[in-house]
Amino acid sequence: MNKDNERKEPWEQPIYETEYDTSSSRANKRTKKSSNAVFISILVVLLVAIAGILAYMYSISQNRYAKPKKENDIVMKSSTSTAPSSSVTKESNSTVDSSSLEASKAAEAEKQAAAAQKAADEAKAAELAAQQNQQTDQNANNTATDQQNQAVSGDVHVVQPGDNIYRLSIQYGISEDQLRALNGITGNDISVGQQLKVK
Repeated sequence: MNKDNERKEPWEQPIYETEYDTSSSRANKRTKKSSNAVFISILVVLLVAIAGILAYMYSISQNRYAKPKKENDIVMKSSTSTAPSSSVTKESNSTVDSSSLEASKAAEAEKQAAAAQKAADEAKAAELAAQQNQQTDQNANNTATDQQNQAVSGDVHVVQPGDNIYRLSIQYGISEDQLRALNGITGNDISVGQQLKVK
């Protein structure tokens, strides 16, 4: 029988396990696929279970932090710490609760009013500072314009930041040596605010 199988072409041979193809037979591949499917399905079930547990824990933690503490609990603790527990009655607790609730509301209203007043004061201060800066800038511009007008109209120039002998000689149409001679300057050193004769 073995000799008959060797003589047949590969496509003529029957499909079943032989001693030569055990590792790569179709039957082995099918069993591997089914065992992989079982493993993957178990893994997916475990991952879904873990995700569910994490979602549940997250929702519990959010509920714990989202709920504000009851003011009654706080008042009860403070009232029991100041008075003996045997003398505190339900009626006095309810009176203390309502008065402390009103006090906390009043304190909150005062905080909000103070915050609003502070914001209004800061806005006024910012507006005042902006007006002062604008006025200072306007005064500086007026002073510079006045000095330039004096320099152009008169025979004296007040040195501004950025002025030098070369620029002034070009501006007034005289040579650098003439400008130095009119003002008794030997070098190129001039200072801001210095008055120079230009004619």
